[in-house]
Amino acid sequence: MIQLEQKQQEFLEKRRKLVRTWPTIGFLLLMGILATLVWLWFQQPLLINPLEVVNRLEAGSMQNSTLVMMAVMLPLVFLICFVLLVIVVLFAYVTFANEKKHLTIIAVLRSRKE
Repeated sequence: MIQLEQKQQEFLEKRRKLVRTWPTIGFLLLMGILATLVWLWFQQPLLINPLEVVNRLEAGSMQNSTLVMMAVMLPLVFLICFVLLVIVVLFAYVTFANEKKHLTIIAVLRSRKE
C-alpha cells in the first residue's frame, strides 16, 4: 500500500471534514438568505421590491427623507455587492488551489504505484 506524507494525510482529512459538513452549512446559509429575503419583502418592501417603490413614487406617498436615504444607500449597496463578488472570486481561487493539491497527491500516488 502506498503511504502518504503526514502533510498530505492532514490535508485530505481536512477536505473530507469540509465535504461532510458542507451540505449542512450550505443548506443553513441558503435558508438564512431565503428567510432574510422573505422578511425584507414583508417588513421593508422599499429595500427589496422595486414595484413597491414605483407604486409609492407614482402615488406620491414616499417622503423626501426616504428618497434621500435611498439615494445615499444606493452607492453603499453597490460597493457591498462588488465586495461580495470579489470574495466569491477569491473563494474560487482557493477552491482551485485545493484541487491542484488534490491532483498533485493523486499524481504522486499514481507514480508510486507504477
